[in-house]
Amino acid sequence: MAMPSRTRLQTLAICGLLLTVGSAFGQAQVGTAFTYQGVLDDAGMPANGTYDFEFRLMSHPTIGNVPIASVVVEDVEVVDGLFTATVNFGSGQFNQFQRWLEIGVRIFDRDPWTTLTPRRGMTAAPYALALRLPYAASANLGSDPALKITNLGSGGVADFRGFIINDAPTLFAQSTSSENTAHAAHFEKTGSNNASAVFGEASNGGEAGNFAYSDNNDNGNAIVASCAAPGGFLLSGVASGGADGIISTIANGNGDALLAIQSGFGGNFGTGQAARFAILPTGNSSHAVEIDNNGTGRGLYIHNDNSSSNSPALYCTTAGNGLALHADGPMRCDILQIAGGSDLSEGFDVNGTVEPGMVVVIDPENPGKLLPANSAYDKKVAGVVSGANGIKTGMVMGQEGSIASGEHPIALTGRVYVYADADNGPIEPGDLLTTSNIPGHAMKVTNHNRAHGATLGKAMSRLDTGRGLVLVLVNLH
Repeated sequence: MAMPSRTRLQTLAICGLLLTVGSAFGQAQVGTAFTYQGVLDDAGMPANGTYDFEFRLMSHPTIGNVPIASVVVEDVEVVDGLFTATVNFGSGQFNQFQRWLEIGVRIFDRDPWTTLTPRRGMTAAPYALALRLPYAASANLGSDPALKITNLGSGGVADFRGFIINDAPTLFAQSTSSENTAHAAHFEKTGSNNASAVFGEASNGGEAGNFAYSDNNDNGNAIVASCAAPGGFLLSGVASGGADGIISTIANGNGDALLAIQSGFGGNFGTGQAARFAILPTGNSSHAVEIDNNGTGRGLYIHNDNSSSNSPALYCTTAGNGLALHADGPMRCDILQIAGGSDLSEGFDVNGTVEPGMVVVIDPENPGKLLPANSAYDKKVAGVVSGANGIKTGMVMGQEGSIASGEHPIALTGRVYVYADADNGPIEPGDLLTTSNIPGHAMKVTNHNRAHGATLGKAMSRLDTGRGLVLVLVNLH
């Protein structure tokens, strides 16, 4: 049989595409193949026999020899010139841009391909026209969702990407009916993997996700996020540049700008956090959380609703050398309980070398400053350097940038350890202590007339001989 000298192709790709897209609404899952039907003439007569066809998907009707995709369909039966072939270029080859089909034909495997001309433009099935971009549709579907997509595999449910630099959203969902109580968009992730129900990424300065609730007369929520999986994040916002990870704004109404609830399983078995804010780069000096309040209410309100809980409503800790809690302004509380120390101190600068436990006195030459004590019954006695023998300072007072501040915490009242000298007599609990001739040391009061105005406090432990640390209840008088 001679090679085809003339072809007459009747393209029925519209029917093939129509069958493929239409069957997607049934129960069976469909692939990316479509049916191509044509008429082949050989030497002016309808062809009969077995032929091989190569279908090439091209991006131009005449220019270019490299196809976007190609597929060979072998051993196609041609009867009275009519043939049918199933063509599958795979996924991702068809979008909103025009495509052309170029066909090669041969009789035997060893024969060269004969390219049939001209290339045929691929036309769309009627249902496929509904999915061209930009896509917009409206319908009254009652209580059914306008679009529902389910993926039973391991990939994503939908992938929306915007590459055009403009202000239009890639995905826009809106519910405008005042009688509609359903969500404008509902995202649910029920699998056991670590994927997100919704993931948004922006690289050109826009928002990765923008959710707005514009009814000023309603108390609805712009975002309601729930996580039933243990260890999962309720709402995660990540910013890699100078932008904010999450911005939540209430323009009007009485709703919450951000409401995070960890409800647990069955209301009692959750162990995760309702919200977590973290800055991971060690060189980032920004706040992990910043709260600005331009209204008249509280900037931050924390309430522990569990009456049987012994946990604090607010717990602050630090792994560095900074403060666990810094309040730049007045503070008020009903009861202040200090668990990290047992004395009340003020910060003083000391002229001379001192260490925790040493007795200090007023420096008469430098107002507001102190000296290590070095004489007995010194009426200038001011206190004890706090922090000796593992007993930490409970509270340090002072006014930064003024004469009422300094480097060393000096215990003015409370329990501290003090260096003492027993050469003036053994020290027993209850003995009054005063300054001694040993620098920085206290001693037992034996002359009560001289001790008036020079008393450091009362001993709470004993020292029989020599020198050592004695627990003292500081009470200057």
